[in-house]
Amino acid sequence: MVSKKIEDAIKFMDGVKADRAAKQLYEDPAYTCDLIIGTINGLKKDTEGIFNLPPPKPKSPEAPKEGEAPTVPEPPKEGD
Repeated sequence: MVSKKIEDAIKFMDGVKADRAAKQLYEDPAYTCDLIIGTINGLKKDTEGIFNLPPPKPKSPEAPKEGEAPTVPEPPKEGD
């Protein structure tokens, strides 16, 4: 789904650039500012959902399995 939208956006922007390069400054472009802004806003709306996801929670330490004693770190020895 995301890769399809990326391909569509690239194709759209390539069309905008090709149209701009093929026409003189006094000719009306095929892509208007409203069309370009609307397309960009649509892409922005689609990506905000992805980028605004909360970060994953850190992993909690694993509980010891049944029959295993919990491991406790040894205190440092004196003289070290």
